[in-house]
This record gives sequence, structure tokens and C-alpha cells, in this order.
Amino acid sequence: MSGGGGVNIIVPVYNVARYLPDFLDSVLAQTYKDYRMFVVDDCSEDNSKKIIDKYIPHFEGRLIYLSNARNEKSGQTRNHGLDEAEKYPAEYTAFLDSDDTVLPDFLEYLVKKAEETHSDMVICGIKRIEDVTGKVICTEAVNGPEECKDIAGLKDNMAFINPAVYNKLFRTSCIRGIRFKRMLRSEDTCFLLEALSGLKTAVYTNRVGYCYRLRKDSLTGAFGEDVCKSMFQGFAETAKLYSQPEYAEYWEVLETQVFIRCLVGGTCRASFSDMRRMRKNINEAYTYMNTTFPDWKQNRYLSFGKRRSKGGKELALKICAYMYRTHTFGIFVLIYFMMLQVLKIDARM
Repeated sequence: MSGGGGVNIIVPVYNVARYLPDFLDSVLAQTYKDYRMFVVDDCSEDNSKKIIDKYIPHFEGRLIYLSNARNEKSGQTRNHGLDEAEKYPAEYTAFLDSDDTVLPDFLEYLVKKAEETHSDMVICGIKRIEDVTGKVICTEAVNGPEECKDIAGLKDNMAFINPAVYNKLFRTSCIRGIRFKRMLRSEDTCFLLEALSGLKTAVYTNRVGYCYRLRKDSLTGAFGEDVCKSMFQGFAETAKLYSQPEYAEYWEVLETQVFIRCLVGGTCRASFSDMRRMRKNINEAYTYMNTTFPDWKQNRYLSFGKRRSKGGKELALKICAYMYRTHTFGIFVLIYFMMLQVLKIDARM
């Protein structure tokens, strides 16, 4: 890779031997070759390492294998890759998940867009594909403003954006020093929220480049009380960061993302694991939001009358917020649960 140019790719690996060949083949097929990929094994118990070893020669020096001393989960595993990547300066940084795939022009198109628009973050579309059937469940992030815009002017987009890092290309200088929190879920959200003050501009490609594999166990996932507590703690730390002046204008963005990830997604998925805990989960999430973000009910993205809803997602969130305030959110959880069980529809936020 050319010194100071190109892309550093960070990839965590944990027990994904079944999917690794597809993933690695999709990276090998990239039309853009000026990259270095840091593959970090989080103490996999399957034959993931053997598969990686087999592929290393095909990458001709572009794949650097790393391993954790102990199982660290996704966030800390990415941090390991970021720490190593600092030894190999690159203009851009990308994060990929090792059970997904990317289209052949994924890197080329993102880099081209970044250079044409001088953007600090480029966002491509995501296609969610059911693992067993290969059916496309939905397509996301394909309706954003294609012209480069200041992040401050994109607050409405940032409030509702899918915060996953895997469909985004970052200018490395803008995220230098930022690391993922030790969370069991939503560490991507905190990373993106922390990066907002350093990212001055962003642009959407409105073109699908990333294929997310919706695995059979990811409809409800392993989402228990410990996961919710780690999310509460991580977002509380981010809230302290957001007390600094440079983040003040994004406070409502933070509140909205926390509401989506904790009070809607977190509460629902934790309840799906044990519906007997539904009421307790709702009460704990509501108490957390009222304590950590005491003015959230005045948030314009979550309040009727504060501003006109732009799109179905914002309207749905306002309805959810209203249901929390009227202590009727359990109805939403039950409807969502039935959609999953009977219709197999995952109404993602």
C-alpha cells in the first residue's frame, strides 16, 4: 500500500469459519487494491485461523493477522486492529464484519466519492440478506443527500442514521484516537457519536456496497440483562463527553440514538429472550432515560408538535416515545414480537 494513502480495513473475527471464505473472497475481488486489512481473531474456537492462514498468501502482504490474548468482544477487538493500524498510516479507515460480504467496487466507489467531494465520511447502502434463503429483507441508506454536506447540516440524518461502521469510510485523521467502548451492543453507535465533532463533512453514495448477512439467531439474538446494562453504561459515558461545548449542537442526536438503541431496540430484544421480563425491561429503560437524559421528552425528534415528522421512521419513534410517556409501550413490544414469530418480519430501527 502506498505510504500515507489507501485504506486500512479493520476486521474482527470470532467463530465465523462458515462465513469467512465468502467474506475473504469478496475482499480479494475488490477492484481497488490499495488497502491493508487487519484481521483480528478474538480467540475463535472453530477453524477460523486455519482458513485465514490459507488465504494470507493470496493477499500478497495486504492481510495482517492479529489475535487477542483473551476473548474481548467486537469493540475491543476492533481497537486492537486500530492500534496496530496506526503503525501503517493510511488516508482512510474502513470497518468490515467477517460474516458479511462487500460488492467488488465497494472500496473503489467509496474512495472515489471521498476524493471527489473531499468528505470525511462516505456512506454506502446496505442490503440485508437472510442467511438461509438468500432473500433480500430490506435495503438501507440509499436515500441520503449525495452532495457533500457539513455534519452540522446533517443533524436530521445523523439522528436516524444506521450507526453501523461497516458501511462507512472514514478519513483516518478525523477519527484518530477514538476507540470503541467496552459494550456488548451498540459500540458502533458510541463510536460514531464520539466522531461527530471531528467529522466536518459527509456524503451518501446511495449505492449498495455492503451485504449484511441476517443470520438465523440474529432476529432476537443473545440479548439479556447484561447487554442492556452495558449499553446503559456506554451511553452514560458518551453523555458525559457530550457535556463538552463541541458536542452541544448534537445533544438531541445523542438522545434520539439512545432512545432507538435502548428504549426501542434494546427493550424489545431483551424482552424477546424472556417475555416475562417485559414490564421490568420497559421500566428500567424508562428510568434510565429519565435519569440520564432528563429533558428527552422535549427532544424535537421524539415529540409531536416540536417539528413535523420527516418520514415514517421519525413518526414511528414519536409514537414509541408517546407510548413510553403513557406507559403503553408494552403493546408495541407484543406487536413486534408477533411480527417476528408469525410473519418473520424484523422491523428494525
